[in-house]
Amino acid sequence: MRTTVLVKWKDFQSDILPAIPVKQPPLATLPNKVVSDAKGTLSKLFYGDQSNPKKLLNVKEDDIADTVVDVINAAMSALELPKEHLRYKAALSRYKANPSDEMRSKVDAAIYEEDDAPTNDNQWPDWTNCRFYIELKRGDVKYDLWDDCSLKVAENESHTRANVRAQLIAYTKNVFLYQHRTALFSLLIIGNSFRAARWDRSGAIVSKKVNYVDEPQSLLDFICHLVQLEPTLQGLDPTADLIELGMKAFRVMNELAEPNSELDMEYMEPGTENYIPPPAHPPPTESAPDGVSEPSGSVAAGTAPQQGVTPPAGAPKTRTRGKQPASAKPHVTQDLPTGIQDAKEDPDDDLPTGKFESVDGEDPHVFRYVREKFRESLVPGWPRYKLRIKVRVGNKDKVRVFLVAKPLFEAPSMFGRATRGYVAIDVRTGRFVFLKDSW
Repeated sequence: MRTTVLVKWKDFQSDILPAIPVKQPPLATLPNKVVSDAKGTLSKLFYGDQSNPKKLLNVKEDDIADTVVDVINAAMSALELPKEHLRYKAALSRYKANPSDEMRSKVDAAIYEEDDAPTNDNQWPDWTNCRFYIELKRGDVKYDLWDDCSLKVAENESHTRANVRAQLIAYTKNVFLYQHRTALFSLLIIGNSFRAARWDRSGAIVSKKVNYVDEPQSLLDFICHLVQLEPTLQGLDPTADLIELGMKAFRVMNELAEPNSELDMEYMEPGTENYIPPPAHPPPTESAPDGVSEPSGSVAAGTAPQQGVTPPAGAPKTRTRGKQPASAKPHVTQDLPTGIQDAKEDPDDDLPTGKFESVDGEDPHVFRYVREKFRESLVPGWPRYKLRIKVRVGNKDKVRVFLVAKPLFEAPSMFGRATRGYVAIDVRTGRFVFLKDSW
């Protein structure tokens, strides 16, 4: 499937890069000295001490990475920004994979908020906090996955180029998996040239190659424009809030992941006729009316509230269902963080301060496997989010809030509907629900 649109650099600047909102201070520009210093540093790397005519040297990829990251950091530091404006830093991450990343991806570098940047060059990528990623290749055309000369197809199908394209798509997919995003900008360095790209679930819009060694202004302007944008214009989903360690929502998720002997139950009591152990995955249920937001999608019916809700007297502790094959997969348990200090900032005003709201007429019990599946989603190193989903109730729009961690299911492709499924917590009732997120 063709997923790339190639545009001229000036068109990428004017039509693809988001404009700075009027309410923000005007775009800060770089001092001329910073640009000239960058040109001198890059020229020395690629041309050495040669006199004209200049011939490009065969520069190693690591040397390109070290120099480009230093030049980018110098430019971002030189920006004269308001004191309250976020500051950013580029950090290398080329040798190690993030322990929580099943794909073991090692992007060369990324740009982070200054406080979130890895502290040394031997660090792995932080997919949760990276705002933009940077991939660097030696100056060989075989590493350029796009073709500026083709009049029909931008995506070159040669073996090496296709592998590089798959590599960049994997990095992009990782950012979209760890974060809730509407779009993502990235930078590809190929020797003495660069390409800027904007990714979303429909594909990528990519600039044609620009020589940044002879004219570093274009590269530095691109980076400095991105870091002056608000997070939502950088591509972060405004309906999803990252839950930091120490926030009330973080503690609530830990508490509801713990076994509850009063409310947890199997499909049928062990020892009874036709007892079936819980399956490895929740059984299919009838979907509740969809409540769609951008991009967090629809919500299906939940199963039961937990702590804070007292089961009615005489409530049965079993449910029966049709016979089906049982899975032999063992339940996975893990230690959750304890002794968590309160976060300095905790915007969890929409979480209940006491007991969860009881729902009349609903069985408060929960299938044991549902709680266990939620517990399994609280993977160490995996981000947790608070999602706000707009639903239509009668003639009014209502916002429902859910807490999620690692998805139970995710579509394998970066492009398309990008469906994900979560075992989530409804913060109003404390019930576990199945939440479907799709484009």
